[in-house]
Amino acid sequence: AGTHTVEVQQLAQGQRLASFTLPDKDKAIGTGASTLVRIETGSGKDASSVTLRIEQGNNTLDGIAKAMREAGLDAKVVEGDKGFALSLNGKPGAANAMRITVEGDAALGALLSYGSGAVGGMNQQAAAQDARALVDGKGGTSAPHTPDKAIAAVSLSLSAIGKSEVKLARDPAAVAGNVKQLVEAFNTLGAGLDGLKSGDAAQDALPGRVRLEIARVLDAADPEALADIGITGKVGKLVLDSA
Repeated sequence: AGTHTVEVQQLAQGQRLASFTLPDKDKAIGTGASTLVRIETGSGKDASSVTLRIEQGNNTLDGIAKAMREAGLDAKVVEGDKGFALSLNGKPGAANAMRITVEGDAALGALLSYGSGAVGGMNQQAAAQDARALVDGKGGTSAPHTPDKAIAAVSLSLSAIGKSEVKLARDPAAVAGNVKQLVEAFNTLGAGLDGLKSGDAAQDALPGRVRLEIARVLDAADPEALADIGITGKVGKLVLDSA
């Protein structure tokens, strides 16, 4: 419980890449030779990649964008003053910066390649970045918009740049509801076990042992601590003092 100052300095965002513009989104690019396009992100255990095939029939801007979407990528064709371009958006976080390699048609390589050593190809419109915030004057970064270690047991959802206060307080009504549910569940279970008795001593022993084991769990608790939250025992049942 308490008041915390949160200053959001930067929101997480995904990388956005765009190709150079072409006059026609439906015109074939290159020779139509089968070409593999691999989009990679991350490194080590966090590395991931998507590979798609572009060939005769989908070697247009629209066809490439559709193939990327079918592979789970956020791609579309955008129209500008000088023509059409392919736009590709990555996932938020600095670790999700993209690398694109192209094996096959040289024209598609010149259009789509991006990353170390790539000549031409896609251009970066927005960089991949982590969220950054100061909590009570202490800084930290987080790839998604929800840093969960800045305040113990709290997950913050960052939605805008700026400073705000986060007030944490206990919720007595929620605690009371949980205590009430515990008492009701214990008593309902006890009644259900009693209803299983059939008069056969061997069969009736098992529900009795279950009740005994559950009762031992509560017997091991401090009676004063239970009384402090309104719980007392009475002939195999729990009694709740709501006040």
